[in-house]
Amino acid sequence: MVVETLAMICIQRAFGIDLPFTSAVLVLAALNLATLVPVVPGNLGVYEGAVVLIYTRLGVSAEQAVGVAVVQHACFFAALALPGYAWLAGAGASRSTAAAS
Repeated sequence: MVVETLAMICIQRAFGIDLPFTSAVLVLAALNLATLVPVVPGNLGVYEGAVVLIYTRLGVSAEQAVGVAVVQHACFFAALALPGYAWLAGAGASRSTAAAS
C-alpha cells in the first residue's frame, strides 16, 4: 500500500498536480473499495472512474484527472502483468527447447 501511494504521488507530480499526501491515501482507499468486487476484467473503467471521481472532488480538472487515471492504471497493470508475461515467455522458451531435444 505504501508503494502504491508513493506511485500515485509520483504520477500526480508528473501531471503537475500538487496535492497533499493524504489525497493519494484517499484515492487509494476509494480505489480499493471500488475494485473490491471484480465486475469487469482488469477493472477497466471502474478503476478510472473511481480515480477521476476523487480527483475532481479534490479540485483537479476532469481532463487532467482522466489522464492521471489512465496513466496510473497502465503503470499498475504493467507492474503486475509484465513479470508474469516474462515468466511465461521464459517457460515457453524452455518448453520448446526441451521438446526439440
